[in-house]
Amino acid sequence: MSYLYLIGSGLLLLVFQTTIFQESAFLSSSFYDLLTPFVVYLALFRPRRDSMVLVIFFGLCMDSLSGAPFGLFLSAYFWLFVILKWVTQFVHVSSTLLLPVVVAVGVLIENFFVVLSLAAFSPAVRISPAVLHAVSVQFVWALLTGPFLLILLRDTHRRWNRWMWAHTQRKNGFQG
Repeated sequence: MSYLYLIGSGLLLLVFQTTIFQESAFLSSSFYDLLTPFVVYLALFRPRRDSMVLVIFFGLCMDSLSGAPFGLFLSAYFWLFVILKWVTQFVHVSSTLLLPVVVAVGVLIENFFVVLSLAAFSPAVRISPAVLHAVSVQFVWALLTGPFLLILLRDTHRRWNRWMWAHTQRKNGFQG
């Protein structure tokens, strides 16, 4: 039943980002991709086997909806997931103090893939000050809001699991 929660929360973030954020002139131009903290959550708090399917699924969804070169979000999410899973072998990055840094670095990794894909299609592309400004604003937003999003995902997932456990127990006739 965790898959149901994870798919639902990922789709909720996807719909929120592609509809509500696009209507806000301020947020659409300066806020980071909301699925980046979701991928960070999957890498930090979920098993590899369960998460990889969701990373691929949401990468394909974002590639289909974004208009960016196909495979951009899939590769960005995949490598972000792989890098974070590798780092968690050496460092306990899921501590509350490191969450802002982890989400912000995730946003930087995703932006690196965007710039890399632009450079692949046009070798004459240079990084303009406007791009650097947009990336720095997204970095600050990620530092400020990313940990709250991760904690929200973790806590609602725990509540979902407790609710499903209690519901299953009641349905099977167990009291307690």
